[in-house]
Amino acid sequence: MKQLFIYILIFISTLLLFNCKKYDEDGKRSWHKPEKRIVGTWYLKEFLVNGIDSVYKWNEIKTSDVTDTISWQLINTRFSFDSERNIDIYISNAHIYNSYYGSANYLHLASKWDLNKSKQELQFETQYAFLKAGVTFINFSLLLSGNKSWEIKKLTDKEMILETVNEDDKHLRLKLQK
Repeated sequence: MKQLFIYILIFISTLLLFNCKKYDEDGKRSWHKPEKRIVGTWYLKEFLVNGIDSVYKWNEIKTSDVTDTISWQLINTRFSFDSERNIDIYISNAHIYNSYYGSANYLHLASKWDLNKSKQELQFETQYAFLKAGVTFINFSLLLSGNKSWEIKKLTDKEMILETVNEDDKHLRLKLQK
């Protein structure tokens, strides 16, 4: 009887341990490590700036040459995270016009990602350079500049929610889905 009680106590302790949430908005705890949950193809479904939906907002950056523009719309942007810590980012709703290169109707970027040691933050490069005749003529940021860490609010096998505050003290929230 005493042995049965010990087994029940171990079982209940195990359940309590595995039902603890790692992230604020998680439901049940996943059996997969965070690195394994991140790997895969994600689509951006929500981008909030101070609570305002900005996923459909076009951004435009011009250089001193008025014919050079980069604009994009972030809805359904594809983020492909691989186990080598690379990100392949593809924005199908983009337009680039450059007096040297001509035009393109998409934006395709490569980047890196990593988790901090406590696995509470996702860090990825967000600063990119656009070259003209081999010289950087504009630096731009896909989502924000200056801050590379995003707090993980939710990370399941199908949904990831990230938040940060940018250099202008604006609260940013990304929701990605597989």
